[in-house]
Amino acid sequence: MNRATLFFTLAFLSFSLIGCQAKQATIGSSGTNSDISQSIADCTARISLHMMQSPAFTEAESAPSIVIGKITNTTGNDALPIHVAENAMIKVVRESAKANILPYGTGEFDYTTHVAIHDTTARNGTKKQYPDYTIRVQLLNYYGEVVGQWSAKTSSF
Repeated sequence: MNRATLFFTLAFLSFSLIGCQAKQATIGSSGTNSDISQSIADCTARISLHMMQSPAFTEAESAPSIVIGKITNTTGNDALPIHVAENAMIKVVRESAKANILPYGTGEFDYTTHVAIHDTTARNGTKKQYPDYTIRVQLLNYYGEVVGQWSAKTSSF
């Protein structure tokens, strides 16, 4: 790895934590909550923008191919609208014009993503508990090596 690539990689990793705030929100049994959906979409879009500014895309001679991987939901809340994270990432990658999106399951690609959404319970001083969500995106090359990692935390209050 040359010095320029190492410098850019370290620079992007040092700026990889991005804070995102949402209004107080809870997920109902229908799983449709516009506040938390928008928060997840906004955070994923911000992470995706940082990913698209990484050397993997900015230093490529031609647009590399990328497979947007399935999202892992470790929150225990099946009603969490995680599809909005995938949609936000696809939109940012497509609009950047720095990569060609391939369908999930494609065998030949340059990069793929691993996206995970985790939660922690937070108290806001009133003894009510609201979950905070952390969205983590890893960019992996064809050989499964991590070439970039970014994360963001949404706050539900």
